[in-house]
Amino acid sequence: GARPPPRGEPRPAPAVGAPPPAAPPGPEPGKIYTAEDTTVTPPIVVTQNIPGIPPSLMALARPRGLMEVVIDELGRVIGMSMRGSIHPTYDAQVLMAARDWKYKPATFNGKPVKFRRLISINVQR
Repeated sequence: GARPPPRGEPRPAPAVGAPPPAAPPGPEPGKIYTAEDTTVTPPIVVTQNIPGIPPSLMALARPRGLMEVVIDELGRVIGMSMRGSIHPTYDAQVLMAARDWKYKPATFNGKPVKFRRLISINVQR
């Protein structure tokens, strides 16, 4: 027969301070999540090949740059922009390469969601 639920299970201690706001059961439609959304599991890199910088640009390039990508629910890059330029020619090569990057999409309660991710790019000298 059915067993009664076990009694006397230790309950997790409540968090000190204000109770957390009730989380919505699912992701907000159309929202692009970021690393600041702690309820979201960030995307996992499948392929993210960052091209090497051409030697001809090395002397003119900054040592590091910052790129932002938006990854959709299928793990494809649907938006990309340079937040910190390395060199205009190289930036364009990185942005072109990003079109082929693939990710395991970010998830919110197990449902895939769009996610904006910052990627720092360090120039290998």
